Amino acid sequence: MQEVKLKNLSCQHCVKHVTEHFKAMPGVEEVTIDLEHQVASVETSIHHSLADYQASLADTVYEVVGLG
Repeated sequence: MQEVKLKNLSCQHCVKHVTEHFKAMPGVEEVTIDLEHQVASVETSIHHSLADYQASLADTVYEVVGLG
C-alpha cells in the first residue's frame, strides 16, 4: 500500500474524482481517501512514484504533495 498526500480536496465529489484518476493507473486495485486529512491509501501491485501520481491528476485542480 502507498500513502499519497493530497491538496485541494473539499468534498465527496473531489474524493470520487481523485479515486477515478488513481484507479486508472496500472496495478491500482483499491483507493481509500481520508478527506479530513487529505490522504489517499492506494492498494497497488506496482510501485508508483510521486511523479506518477502527480501526472495522473495533472488535468485537475487537485495536487499530490507527497508520499507517506
